[in-house]
Amino acid sequence: MVERRRVAGVLSVLGAGVVVAGSLLDTFRTVHKGFEVELVITTSAWVTRSEPPSGPPENPALFAAGWPLVICAVVVACAVVLTLREGTAFVGRVLVLGAAGALAGVVFLYLALVERQRSLYSFGPAGEPAAEVHYLGGTGMLVSGAIIAVAGAVLAQQRAGSAPVEEDGVVVRSLGGEDDTPPFGIAVPGDGREAR
Repeated sequence: MVERRRVAGVLSVLGAGVVVAGSLLDTFRTVHKGFEVELVITTSAWVTRSEPPSGPPENPALFAAGWPLVICAVVVACAVVLTLREGTAFVGRVLVLGAAGALAGVVFLYLALVERQRSLYSFGPAGEPAAEVHYLGGTGMLVSGAIIAVAGAVLAQQRAGSAPVEEDGVVVRSLGGEDDTPPFGIAVPGDGREAR
């Protein structure tokens, strides 16, 4: 059981780390072709760069999801530490599931915003695309990291205190007399013997 919790913790932390690493990489590129010179805007979860440069070399990203991703990843890591201790395992399990869900939610929202921008650029004034939006390697890392983190959080939900199941047979116990009723309120007829 402890081994399963460790695997779940490793998966959750690994997924959170992959998401943070993916946020540092370029996630999508927008190519505008309606100008004299083709304008290429490359975006990560933190900054936006344009070629040819216009203004400062790096600007804050249009969909700046860097800090929310980092905060969710840190909460996932803290929750994993709580799941590994017996006294705080319950709180840790709930917290790791919520933090991994929030991490996946931020990634999903980021991708939804990029898809919205892509649909806005799909038709220009002459019926041709005003710009092309291409996904880059950072997007794949964001999605795969979110999936790994959620899988680890789901795996961490198994309780550590579950009783082991006896595999050598079924134990059937009857009640002391005919007046006794089991906890569910249904009388069980029997002769008062215990069978194994």
